[in-house]
Amino acid sequence: MTPGDRIQFVVDRDDVRVVTGRALTIETWANNHGRDAGDSSEDVRAARTEDNLTADDKWASIAESESEPDARPDEEVEAELLAPLGLK
Repeated sequence: MTPGDRIQFVVDRDDVRVVTGRALTIETWANNHGRDAGDSSEDVRAARTEDNLTADDKWASIAESESEPDARPDEEVEAELLAPLGLK
């Protein structure tokens, strides 16, 4: 705790604890998630890595499809794209 922090008195059966709002928030989160607050920065890094791999796969797929030109006439491609929209 530092000067100026807001504190709360938590009464739990026969105990009274003085905690900061931040500490109480972390404890509440941990209680609602199996008592393991984990390392949120590690979780964010893992999610970013997964997102980047997904994006890399998507770009690789696009690059691969661009290397194989579509031999169909433009009108046929246009009709295929617009049909689901009810535009052609």
